[in-house]
Amino acid sequence: GTKFDVRRRSDRVSVAVVEGIVQVTTDAPKALQNTSLAELAGVTRVVAGEGVNVVAAGLVTPPQPINIADVSAWQQRRLVFADNTLAEITEEFSRYNRKPYLRVEGESLRARRFSGVFDADTPEALLTYLATDESLAFEHRDDEILIRSRPDPR
Repeated sequence: GTKFDVRRRSDRVSVAVVEGIVQVTTDAPKALQNTSLAELAGVTRVVAGEGVNVVAAGLVTPPQPINIADVSAWQQRRLVFADNTLAEITEEFSRYNRKPYLRVEGESLRARRFSGVFDADTPEALLTYLATDESLAFEHRDDEILIRSRPDPR
């Protein structure tokens, strides 16, 4: 009777509980110098409708409400982004599609945030959406699409 989703990202592991209760345990050091960080270590109980992130040094963030429909969207091959970085979005599309490989050039562009719902098997839909932003440029190279900032016309 327990349903949950675990997703590994470059900077964290996210655990979202759809049904039931999950206990998240880490190997975070017990003797952390910062008391607020010490409270994050150890065992965390996560109930249906909540999620946590396991971040640096195995620290677990406090449980936060989640949108169960968004967490389960991948089962219908939908990708839901709510204020995600472009780096996170293109990384997620790469999990579902080998080609075209989407590469974002420049740290400031990688950090820009976007929201939307897309078919996981159609990276072209993401590119069509991004193309409405006139500050972006696209370059097609074999099986790769480079996304970068358009040069300032001044």
